[in-house]
Amino acid sequence: MGVYQVHIGRLLAGLRQPEGLGRYYVSAPQGIWITDDLEGIQGTYWSMQAVEDLLYEACSEIITAFAQSDSNQQVYTCIIEADNTNGNYLLYLNTLHDLEQTTAYYDNYYQEKYAENHNESYQRSVEQIRQSIKYATGDYPEMIDDFGEALEKPLDLYREINEQLWEENEEGSLPVLDTFTREQLKQEDADSIQIMDQSIHDGGLTRIALQVMERLQPVLQQLDQTSDFIAYVQSPDGEGGDYLTFSTLIRQTVPLEQLYLVMPQEQQGDEQFDALFQQYAVQPPQEQFEYWTEQIRRNRWNTDKSVISKYGKTDFHAYAALLAAGSEIQPFVQQALDTITEKDEDLASMYRMLLQDLQ
Repeated sequence: MGVYQVHIGRLLAGLRQPEGLGRYYVSAPQGIWITDDLEGIQGTYWSMQAVEDLLYEACSEIITAFAQSDSNQQVYTCIIEADNTNGNYLLYLNTLHDLEQTTAYYDNYYQEKYAENHNESYQRSVEQIRQSIKYATGDYPEMIDDFGEALEKPLDLYREINEQLWEENEEGSLPVLDTFTREQLKQEDADSIQIMDQSIHDGGLTRIALQVMERLQPVLQQLDQTSDFIAYVQSPDGEGGDYLTFSTLIRQTVPLEQLYLVMPQEQQGDEQFDALFQQYAVQPPQEQFEYWTEQIRRNRWNTDKSVISKYGKTDFHAYAALLAAGSEIQPFVQQALDTITEKDEDLASMYRMLLQDLQ
């Protein structure tokens, strides 16, 4: 199951606060520490707001420059991909011209592959190819990964912290800043010390991108937009991918009516999933619990064996259905948690989150 999808889903739905609020990473030549007290420490401070402002300024400059170029014709989408794992951003500006060029390339490629091995997966019409790649990030020439030195500085620190967190994972978290080290840092040159909000490592790059996309709406008006233009934030594979993107993130910046116009399959998936939700909402609490937890188990590998991925949702949507059942399901959640085996630790984590949110 996607524990991360439940975890980030709870955050985006306002069910929890970002982890690490009021705490900071302090980076110096001697190492990295965690603290909730910056007294006496001087250095460059990267807040969530500071990183957001830098990303906004970079995207605004890139979009304005593109709008003044010959490429600014029939732009149908603007996408910011936020990669929390690797500490990167990508910006896509897709045009209908690029879509047709890319479609032609893949049409030729599939024809050659089919002629070689007669694999039916390569037997696709031009329209099937066009629809499959239209919103597939990575297939277009206008992919921007250079946001300038100003933004690269906090992202470098973010990646440095990530690397340290991965190395410390087996032994525990990063050390807490003690009194002795604090006194040492007070003697350091402030230019050699950097400070970052700890909460930025709780899906922070995605949260920042969502805020930036909202702020960019007036800037995007410079583009030669198609009637079905949309702008949204993308989750990369490994962090939720298309399931998180189209079930959750895109809905933060694209009105539902526009989303359904551009992606009618999303409306169909919503209606079918909502029908199931209503069907089970009137069932006894135990039946609701058993049904939705079974769907989460089946969705371990994101296959259509579960209604979750079948209708383009994430495990958080099943989690929300369990939460909507109310306190009456608490005994069943607790019983399942008490009897769960170690191999289902992901499911146990979800049960603990559910008990917390039901209180």
